[in-house]
Amino acid sequence: MPSTANYLVYRDYPNWGAYHAVNASGHEIAANPHDPQPVIQAALNQAFWNDPSSGPGAGYVFVQSGNYVFQAGFSGLDVLPYTRLVLDPTARLAVPTGYGGFVFRMRSRDGMTIAHSCIDGGQLTEQGSSPQRQWTALLLDAATSTSAGIMFNRLQNTIIFNAAIGLRLHVSGQLDFINANRFEFLRMWHCRRFVSFQIDPPYQAGQQNLGIIGNTFEELECQSDGNLAVGIDGISGAYNSFFDVRIWDVRNQNPNALSAVITPQADHTRIFGGFLAGGPPGQFVDKGVATQLVAAT
Repeated sequence: MPSTANYLVYRDYPNWGAYHAVNASGHEIAANPHDPQPVIQAALNQAFWNDPSSGPGAGYVFVQSGNYVFQAGFSGLDVLPYTRLVLDPTARLAVPTGYGGFVFRMRSRDGMTIAHSCIDGGQLTEQGSSPQRQWTALLLDAATSTSAGIMFNRLQNTIIFNAAIGLRLHVSGQLDFINANRFEFLRMWHCRRFVSFQIDPPYQAGQQNLGIIGNTFEELECQSDGNLAVGIDGISGAYNSFFDVRIWDVRNQNPNALSAVITPQADHTRIFGGFLAGGPPGQFVDKGVATQLVAAT
């Protein structure tokens, strides 16, 4: 099955059959009769120009339409530098009921910056009719002590259902950072938190040698239900911008839900339009430094 992508991931039939990954020439690089995880990860692990000495960089990976059902023991998928992962809008990836990890992760490592990558499209959900909402859909994890960083990436067009956290930005490394990434037109339904920020090392507002700096969130569409705790939680870092981000129906079913919380560790957070800063008293919490609101409701 030749492909215009560097690597193509597909299932025999949309709702049953084995999972396969092939290169652009149609040569199979991985297959599994039951579990899509090792197949998708095999495509994501391919080397830059198919040369192991050049390091990671699979380039264009396309996941075809189909129902990708992860098995017990699923441990998430890592997206490496120089990767453009595109999922068909009808490619549905379903985590096991009660799963507590991530689906896609960008994680910096000592000696490896995660940069110049994209996750585009697809649907992420939890198996079964009674979701537990313990999992994270998209995780950026800056985890090194050597300032490797996660930067210049784009996550867009993905639809997320029933997660604990739709998008999580986490700095756990002592000198690491998440800078200048773009998150656009993610559509999230019935999550506990749609976006979450967390900086573990000691951090002061305005500090720019580590943390979460200069990221852009544009046209996120987030539909609340009674499970919502906070729409955008723990906003911290500097110069992060939100354009037309909408948290719909924040308190329709949970009178204590919050649209957004900006922490004292946030500096020059910028909110343009959207539905974050309005609502009844107490729904939007701003403890940040020099927050800027422009036509924000």
